[in-house]
Amino acid sequence: MGTWHEAVRGVLQIISSFRSVPSICNPNEQGTWLNQLHRSPAARDGVGRMNVRMLLLVVGCCVPSVNDAAPVQLDAAFGNGGIAGSIIDLTLAELALQKDGKIVVAGQWIDGMWRVARFTHNGQTDHSFSCDGWTSIMPTTTGGEGVEAIAIQPDGKILIGGTAINPTRRDFAIARLNPDGSPDTTFADGGIALLRAYRDEHGYLQALAIQSDGRILAVGDIGSYGGIQVIRLMPNGTIDTSFDNDGRIEVGLGSHNRCRGVVVQPEGKILLASGTYDSTQFGVCRLLPGGGLDTTFSGDGWVSHNFTPSRELPESISLDNDGKITLAGRVWTQTGATTYKVDYAAIRVLPSGDFDTSFAGDGRQIIPIGAPFNNLTDYGPWHVSRPDGKTLLGGWHPDPAGGNMQSCFVRLDETGEMDAAFGSSSIEVVLAGKEMIYGITAQPDGKIVASLHSGRIARFIVDVDTDGDGADDSTEAAIGT
Repeated sequence: MGTWHEAVRGVLQIISSFRSVPSICNPNEQGTWLNQLHRSPAARDGVGRMNVRMLLLVVGCCVPSVNDAAPVQLDAAFGNGGIAGSIIDLTLAELALQKDGKIVVAGQWIDGMWRVARFTHNGQTDHSFSCDGWTSIMPTTTGGEGVEAIAIQPDGKILIGGTAINPTRRDFAIARLNPDGSPDTTFADGGIALLRAYRDEHGYLQALAIQSDGRILAVGDIGSYGGIQVIRLMPNGTIDTSFDNDGRIEVGLGSHNRCRGVVVQPEGKILLASGTYDSTQFGVCRLLPGGGLDTTFSGDGWVSHNFTPSRELPESISLDNDGKITLAGRVWTQTGATTYKVDYAAIRVLPSGDFDTSFAGDGRQIIPIGAPFNNLTDYGPWHVSRPDGKTLLGGWHPDPAGGNMQSCFVRLDETGEMDAAFGSSSIEVVLAGKEMIYGITAQPDGKIVASLHSGRIARFIVDVDTDGDGADDSTEAAIGT
C-alpha cells in the first residue's frame, strides 16, 4: 500500500544519510548569534547514534496499519512514525516549507532564546543547516518571547519573526538567516530588525509576508491600546518610508484588535486576518499597496461578522486560486460564570468584499467542535484551501468527554458544509491525548505538515484510500496558508 512503500523509502533514505552525517562540526563554521550554544564532541558524535535509534523506530513503524481506510493518518515515512523534531526541544513551534521540500521550524527555547531547525523532506535532521541542523537566536540582550512567523524568501533566506523583550516594552523582532543557517549580517542591524510600536506601546509581531519586490510586511498587535500595526521594510531590513509616509500604519475595528495572518494579493493589495475581543468581530481588512484602507473593498476596507456574543479570532487566511479569500479561526460562547464553549469558524469573501454566498449559504460557517472549558487558551484552527474547493482545518480543543486536549482535522466541502465523506462525523481526531496541533501547511503533493505545541512536527496523509482501491489517494496539489 502507499503508506508501506513510503515507509520503506524513508528507511532507505535514513540509511543513506549515515554517510553524509558529519563526524565533527567546526563551531567557527557555524552561524552563531549572541550567546550561541556550541555542542560538545560527545553531543556531535551522538548524531550517528540518534540516527541508528531512529532507524530502529522507523522500521518498527513499517508494518501497514489495519486502519488504512482512515481519512487522516500519520505518514510513517516521515521522521519517527510520522513525527520529527525531538532534538530541538521547543515550545509553540512555527513552520514553513522551502521550495526544495525542506521544513524550517522555529520556536521559543531557553532563557529568551529562539531556536531554528531544518529538516529534510522526510523528517530527518538537515546537517547542511548550521552544521548540525539547528541554530539559536537571541533577539536582544534581554531575550525574546515566542516565535510567531517564518517566511522563506525566493533566494532561500529565512525570516524569523516574533517579539523581543526590552526593559520597558515589547518590540517586533525579525531575524534573517542565510540558507545555510548562518546570520545574514547584511539585514538591518547585524541580522536583526527591532521595530517599535506606535506611542512606545508593547508590540507583538504575529505574521510576516514577502512582497513580489522583496519588501517585507510585519504585522501584529499593539499592547493595551489594542490596534493592529503593519510595518513595511525594504529588502535590507530598513523601514520603507514610502509605505503610508512613515513605513507603518495602524488600523482597527473597535478595540482589542488581534491580527494573526497577512496575505498579499497579486496586484499588491494587503489582506489582514482580524478579530476583536470586545466588539466580537471576525473578518478581514484590505490595505492599498502604499498603505491606507482600500475603500473599494466592501465600502470601507473591512469585512466582518459577529458570530457570538463572547470572543472570536481568525487564525489563518488564504487567497484561493479564484481570488476568493478564506479565513478560519475560533469563537467562544460563554456557557457559565467561568466556562466557555469553543467552536471553529470559517468565512469566505469575494474579491469585491462581499460574502461568498456559495459557501455555507451566506459565506459564514460555524463548526461545532468543543465542550465547555474554563479558559480562553484554545488554539486553532488553521486551514489549507485545496484545489478541489474543499477546506481542511486543523487545531486542538478540549475533549468533549473531558480530560486531555485533543488535536483534530475538520473538512468542509466545496459548498462550505461539513464534508460527510471525511471521517465518521466529519471530524477526525488525531494524536488524542498526546500532542496539540499549533499550525498546518500543505505540501505540493497534498500531504499536511503540522507544527505541534511541544515543538515537534508531524506529517499527515489525508484521504488515505478513501475509495478502497488500496492506494494512497492524497495526490492532489494544495495551496498553503
